[in-house]
Amino acid sequence: MSGVYESLTADWALVLGRDLSGPDDDFFEAGGHSLAAIQLVARIRARYGIEVPVACVFTHSTAGGLAEEIARLLAEGVPAGEAGNDHHRV
Repeated sequence: MSGVYESLTADWALVLGRDLSGPDDDFFEAGGHSLAAIQLVARIRARYGIEVPVACVFTHSTAGGLAEEIARLLAEGVPAGEAGNDHHRV
């Protein structure tokens, strides 16, 4: 798995208080909710310096899907605050 996925699993475990069993684990089925999604997004912002809209956690709710989206944003070089622009929406 990618470094993004590995980092995401660490953040996920801290926010939800449980480890992932695999990339198909769903954030909300694992006990996540909107406030936990905000906490996860804040950890992603702190780790990578990119702004991932909270809606992205809803759209890409599996660990693997969210890791792919974060990797895509990193590859595009989207700095914090710009991911919410129309050309970067998910």
